[in-house]
Amino acid sequence: MMVTPLAVPSTTRPSRIVVVQGPTQMLAALAVLHHLKSTIRDVKLRDVLVLGGMYVDGSARALSRITGATRAIAGSWCWDQIYDLSDMIPTEVEPNDLDRLAAQVRSVFYSYQCDQLLLVRNYQAVNECLIRAFPNAKLSVYGDGFGELDSKRGARYRAPEDAYLTMPVVSRRATVGTTRVHILDKEVTTRLIDETALRLVRDGLIPELPFPNGRRTVLALLSYFADLGWMTLADEIQMYCAMIHQEIEPGSVLYVKPHPRETLGQHQLVADHFRARGYDVFELSMGLQGALPVEVLIRVYRFDAVCATFSASAGTLKYFFGITPRVASLELLTQVSPRGRRVVRNIYRYVSQVQRCVEAIEESPRVVFLETWRDRLGNRLANAKAALRVRTRLRTIGFLLTRLFRRPMGENGYRTRLLCSQAGEGKIRRVLDQRER
Repeated sequence: MMVTPLAVPSTTRPSRIVVVQGPTQMLAALAVLHHLKSTIRDVKLRDVLVLGGMYVDGSARALSRITGATRAIAGSWCWDQIYDLSDMIPTEVEPNDLDRLAAQVRSVFYSYQCDQLLLVRNYQAVNECLIRAFPNAKLSVYGDGFGELDSKRGARYRAPEDAYLTMPVVSRRATVGTTRVHILDKEVTTRLIDETALRLVRDGLIPELPFPNGRRTVLALLSYFADLGWMTLADEIQMYCAMIHQEIEPGSVLYVKPHPRETLGQHQLVADHFRARGYDVFELSMGLQGALPVEVLIRVYRFDAVCATFSASAGTLKYFFGITPRVASLELLTQVSPRGRRVVRNIYRYVSQVQRCVEAIEESPRVVFLETWRDRLGNRLANAKAALRVRTRLRTIGFLLTRLFRRPMGENGYRTRLLCSQAGEGKIRRVLDQRER
């Protein structure tokens, strides 16, 4: 386990543990901490930062890049200690191992009286272990990235008491429940982004870029679909190049920003494609540059256009800075596997919903739910159709097996019949009936 102590705990003052899973989440968590500091003046807590769940298992280089960018952004807050639990708690954990890992986590924080947990909105292993390690702590969550909240709750999950959103976006009403939702002031987050960008430039973590005078500049934000197994690398590169060609013009300068979690070199392939066609291309991958949130880089560099592909920054750039990026269309998704096509369609729907809701929340401070009544109705119809198909198949199998075993078997004249109701429960039983002689 990697531990970076910033101070030696010497008192039993109440502590607050903050879990962060990447640079963008670090900015969102800092915005929440600044909000709490300005609204709760009489409570002084020892803040402990926990890094984990970076979703880059198997790539030490990507993990180091993301962790370094997260630590660089975290430098603006006074942390009592910083712990990296990436080695202790993997991204995917079997449910039977959670209690064992929770005991190990509790032994790490033996000297802390944890009164509050501030977790990322999802419930992956690092969050679950901390919830089990400190069952009496007040539980709060903050929106993933810059506000989107879509925690999947189950019977074993503890519902958070408070949810803090830097951008008032919620995927489904069911995820809110009885949780108190707090929307942060947009000015607080914007000011934090500007201060973070200025500090990183002053520390030399954001290098200078050449910007030719009088030429159009285009920023391309990539993803990592091939790393996730959603499509082939060739299809992913083809999709990016087709979309960028719609935005770029002859004589334009292209700046390509890789996704922090990419491991297959997507940004290099895209850059080579446009260099071969005579464009000037710059890769934003020097040092921590590629792992920093685009919301920070956009305050340092000035671009004439942004291609956000499927990035959630399509909503945040417009909400915070009034920038409308180009997003991918379904027509660009060619030769994608059936599983990948379904996943990418969901991402496209999410990005388009974010853009629409940003336009709506500019006029009203209320929380905007991405899931409309049409979406809820469509999901229920899809579930009903799936259940009907399964039931029809089970009945068909039951009918065929019944016909197959309808003849008497042996001297006693027993026959086998399949009960469809039992088959629907996943239990295939043989019922032996005494046949009338």
